[in-house]
Amino acid sequence: MRLNRNLELSAADIVNSYPETELANIIFEYGEERYSRRIASAIVKARKEAKFEYAKQLADVIWKAVPAPYRRGRNHPATKSFQAIRIVVNGELARLEEALEAALRVLKPGGKMGVISFHSLEDRIVKRFFKKMSLKCICPPEAPVCTCRAKSIVKILTKKPVAPEESEVKENQPSRSSKLRVVEKVNEIMKFIRKIFFFIIVLSVPVLLFMNVNQSFRYERLATEIDSFELEQKEWLEENKKMLSTYSVFSSPARVQKITENLPELSTADPGQSIIVNIRPALEGSID
Repeated sequence: MRLNRNLELSAADIVNSYPETELANIIFEYGEERYSRRIASAIVKARKEAKFEYAKQLADVIWKAVPAPYRRGRNHPATKSFQAIRIVVNGELARLEEALEAALRVLKPGGKMGVISFHSLEDRIVKRFFKKMSLKCICPPEAPVCTCRAKSIVKILTKKPVAPEESEVKENQPSRSSKLRVVEKVNEIMKFIRKIFFFIIVLSVPVLLFMNVNQSFRYERLATEIDSFELEQKEWLEENKKMLSTYSVFSSPARVQKITENLPELSTADPGQSIIVNIRPALEGSID
């Protein structure tokens, strides 16, 4: 079960020397095996007769230790126990988080990282690590104000883990328990640009509103000036009409004759010295 033969601890050391309580805790914690105490008790009894040297010996003891209905499951009853022992021997869970941190450090901004786990313990560590790296604040919930000044390092792309399809499981049986989670490392430059863009938009909104209101006032003032000009033009037209009417009255022969009768000095005037000025074309021109 050792991934590295140079490791001091082996599976044989665990099953042949660990106390029953510690064996039960290992199988329950790292294998999530509900019959961990039965299995640990059976292992301790079996090793008193002969030490475990082969994996089949251990598998047979576990097979006999669990209830009969449990043996008819999809997986062998010893699968979870073997998983727990393997995790302890290789220190897989402790090394997993270290590997995740190292991988994230070398990942370039904008790059994506996917992690495939094969049991719930690994998946739980991956899920918590990704969630921690995606948080914008790591202050305690009871803190009234954020003081950590933390920044999200990754963006989670898979809200739920991706599981294999049935066709994939048929072709590759070990993939049946696999779960894939993917994150993207946040690009700080793009993040900064987005913040600047958002800031510009926020500032431009009141400026645009002010310009719109100012333009509306200008349109209203212009409309008022146009109305005033049209009113003045109508007054000018009415005044011109009155002047034309007055001119028509004064220019009639009967009116001229009456005026000359009332003013003797005009009646003796020399016709050759009289000048007639026709202002009608000028008035009509002014009306146009």
